[in-house]
Amino acid sequence: MYYTIEEFEDALCEAIVLALVDDPNGYANVKEVIFDFADEIGIDNPSEKDSVYKEISGENFKSYEDLKEAY
Repeated sequence: MYYTIEEFEDALCEAIVLALVDDPNGYANVKEVIFDFADEIGIDNPSEKDSVYKEISGENFKSYEDLKEAY
């Protein structure tokens, strides 16, 4: 349950980011979403290396924290 609209919006954004990583239609989309949501995920300096995004592309993460750990 969400108590504020901000909590709901945060959860919705997280679900969308994680869904895109799971089914990205190309690792470049994963790279773009990581760069766009790095602060929310908790990634300080997103990598420019494509291999990083190829590695996590298509993976099903349950939370930003799980994504950050795999990153």
